[in-house]
Amino acid sequence: IIRSVLEALYIVAHFLSPFIPVTAQAMFVALNTPPKAIRSLSSELNLVTGTIVAKRFSFQKYPIPGQEEAKKPVPKVSAKKKKNPNQNKNAPDQPVFTKLDLRVGEITKVWKHPLSETLWCEEIDVGEDAPIQVCSGLQKVYTLEQMQGTRCIVVFNLKASKLGGVLSSGMVLCAKSEDGSTVEFVTPPKDAKNGERIFIEGAEGEAVSSAQVKKRKVWEEVSAKLRTNAELQATYDDSPLLTSAGPCTVKSAKDSPIS
Repeated sequence: IIRSVLEALYIVAHFLSPFIPVTAQAMFVALNTPPKAIRSLSSELNLVTGTIVAKRFSFQKYPIPGQEEAKKPVPKVSAKKKKNPNQNKNAPDQPVFTKLDLRVGEITKVWKHPLSETLWCEEIDVGEDAPIQVCSGLQKVYTLEQMQGTRCIVVFNLKASKLGGVLSSGMVLCAKSEDGSTVEFVTPPKDAKNGERIFIEGAEGEAVSSAQVKKRKVWEEVSAKLRTNAELQATYDDSPLLTSAGPCTVKSAKDSPIS
């Protein structure tokens, strides 16, 4: 019975990944088994016999919308409304891509996740006073030496969460071929500076908070339109991801989704 439950969780995690990627990744970490192409999933057994799995699955509790607000007393409102200084900070028609804070980064330190055979832990310089810590499921793809010093694109305003007990404060963008055989970093031009924000032509707007990214499912909406093109450029809805030094690219994974 336990084996059947674990197998079911593994399969379900694949279908949850586009909608709640952090939770799905936590499930793969707990099962100590990386995801695979959906078409290659077996209807019976996918987990390798003898694999050590987590004793307890820990998932983030999602609050019920409006629950906390309902507990607060209703304030008295004067007849004259006060102007909200942040009212126009993010316009209703703001392009959704600009709500994400994608930044040029550089991996400055790498180590193995203490509880996972699929995750690397990294410190990444994104132009702040201190590097951020990120967990990436790339241990089966890149060696520690290959990870060290790699320049990458970081989703900076994702809500921090723990993967296998280790805090991850963002994610790196990678292109993955449709058959799953190739996974590559999306990389900035060599002259782009760490911390520089990625943009697309004709779209402007300030990035929203990590709480808003989660609440409004901004990452899920944007990631559905992230792909590489035939020229190996990373794109959003066919518009190249740009820096002041030029477009972001991959080595060989053309016409592939980015996540």
